[in-house]
Amino acid sequence: MKKRATLSISMAVIFALAVTYFYAAPRIDDATAQTSDRLGDCSPQRWAEYVDISADAAPIRFGGTSLDFGPGAYERFRQAFAALTLTQDTTYLVAVDIETGELFPVPCDDELCTSHEANEPDMTCLKDGHSGCTTIALVFKNEAFCLAYPRN
Repeated sequence: MKKRATLSISMAVIFALAVTYFYAAPRIDDATAQTSDRLGDCSPQRWAEYVDISADAAPIRFGGTSLDFGPGAYERFRQAFAALTLTQDTTYLVAVDIETGELFPVPCDDELCTSHEANEPDMTCLKDGHSGCTTIALVFKNEAFCLAYPRN
């Protein structure tokens, strides 16, 4: 009988700890979690996944080519992309300066980006004085797609 009472108390403590953890654990912003977790690898295979949805996202099909990133720029791009805080359910096009890895995210007004919006990330990058600018990622329906991949 004493073992059963001890077991019941132990189970109650474990349950209380689990409930406390579930409700007290810090939450990660959904949009940030999705961009960092879903970028995946930038590869020809991931670009092919983008091709499947490209007509729904933008009037222009981007990328599909390999890029020569500057030393450490691909890693800086990945880190910067993981740190982006984007508005949920907003379509974004993101340019990168392949020399530095600096990002230039631009939101689209609607789910489908216009031709003008499709050019805006590269133009923003160029206006900022960078020369190795290319649109590198699309965030569409909260999923991120690489539009190019590293050659080196």
